[in-house]
Amino acid sequence: MTKNYIACHNVAYHLPNGNLLFNNVNLDLAYGEKIALIGENGVGKSTLLKLIAGEAEPSCGSVCRHCTMAVVAQEVNPRQKNIKEVLKIADKLDALARISNGTAQPDDWDIVNDDWDLEQRLHQELDDWNLEHLDLDIDFSQLSGGEKEKLLIIGAFLQHADIILLDEPTNNLDQNGKEILLQKIIEASQGILIITHDRNLLKQMTCIWELSKQGVEKFGGNFAFYEQEKNKQKLLKEAELTTAMQEVASLNAQKQKQEQKSRSQKAYGEKQAENRRHTRVAAGAMKRAAENTAGKRKKETDEKFEQLQNDIYQLGLALKEDVIKIPLPDKPFIRDRLLELNDVCFSFNEHKLIDKLSLVMRGSERVAVRGANGCGKTTLLKLILGDLVPLNGSIKLNGRAVYLNQDLSLLNTKLSIVEAIREYNDKVSLNEAYKTLANFKFRNIDAEKTVKNLSGGEKLKACLAAIFCTTEQPDILILDEPTNNLDIKSIEILENALAQYQGALLVVSHDIEFITNIRISRFIDL
Repeated sequence: MTKNYIACHNVAYHLPNGNLLFNNVNLDLAYGEKIALIGENGVGKSTLLKLIAGEAEPSCGSVCRHCTMAVVAQEVNPRQKNIKEVLKIADKLDALARISNGTAQPDDWDIVNDDWDLEQRLHQELDDWNLEHLDLDIDFSQLSGGEKEKLLIIGAFLQHADIILLDEPTNNLDQNGKEILLQKIIEASQGILIITHDRNLLKQMTCIWELSKQGVEKFGGNFAFYEQEKNKQKLLKEAELTTAMQEVASLNAQKQKQEQKSRSQKAYGEKQAENRRHTRVAAGAMKRAAENTAGKRKKETDEKFEQLQNDIYQLGLALKEDVIKIPLPDKPFIRDRLLELNDVCFSFNEHKLIDKLSLVMRGSERVAVRGANGCGKTTLLKLILGDLVPLNGSIKLNGRAVYLNQDLSLLNTKLSIVEAIREYNDKVSLNEAYKTLANFKFRNIDAEKTVKNLSGGEKLKACLAAIFCTTEQPDILILDEPTNNLDIKSIEILENALAQYQGALLVVSHDIEFITNIRISRFIDL
């Protein structure tokens, strides 16, 4: 083990309400390693990162840090700070300026601390990220989400840290930004620990850590290797389940034989007593001996049967697939000219976002809108939905559209799932709502869960259930960065649902894997 490393020993963390978030986390992160931390939403990935960074304390266990660290948190929006202050380089830049112009103070050399090429490295990073136009003295809060994220990443790489911790850095990055980040990670000499669900980025990592309530499982390869190993585990569990079920069947047959033998021995003892070939005492002893032997055998068999039933239950949970079933609508989808835009123009604060855009989208087409952050992708969706009015041109939507944003804010969070679905679709009966929810894995009491208490994956499934539970399914489904807040399992659920959907799709997404998997046939470049 090198001297620059982080080690977690038997780390556990309990939430303020006392519930266990995760337990038995043991891991080592050394200088130069490139590791991705994955896991379902709500499992505690960001919390584990805070424990590693020393921003929180574990409920038990220990975290040893023998290195310097730089952290890029998921949400940072400091008040009344300029870019230099957020990047933690203001003091050094000021000291370098004073030394350069001959007004140095005694401690300026200590502040610089041999970081004499800071300005050069800063300008190189800004140039790499296409941010050289920014004034470093402007308020950080005035920037776009993508600009903030890029600057925070720049700040981390400027710190000369041994290990860099990144929490979902790709959520606010466009495709170009993701490619730059990937290149930075590949070229970095530091250790990298990144929380991400970006499968394209995961394919470039050297190790995958999967966090669950039981701890961290390590996979010594990239995401492709992780998927292969998970598939092997699945096949092994399927074999174990088959074996356990065969043993249960064998035990059931064995129990029947034991019960038959016990009845035969009991009948034999009673018959001998009746024939007076043995005394009643002897016959009773024979009967009790047979019952004791049968009782011991029954106890052993019952214990083994109970253990096998528990194994079957646990294996069933592990193998449970969250595949949802979308009912086919009764009405046909629009197949002709579904959406028409003619010379559409739109400006924001005198900045022209969309200029004379014309397009025709036919029914069942799958179209993606792409472009850099701030180019007007979300604005275009809002224009199509009628939430904004174009300055010039016309928009005609010839079918029913449903919009699903990345916050999944389709349903009333105060209601139960079944109530929220019926509020969203007032023509759906209670029985129809329950039937639909069963197709989306909300069976019986699960349909009564409150929307606000759902995990990201559950909330996604509830929204999809609301959209598809009616026979009048939308002719076009409009999605705006739908994978941003989803874990990998939830993204796969969404991909599976969209594969079954027969209407049109209009999607804004920087997720290459997602775009490929939902079979986009045409791109609109802004």
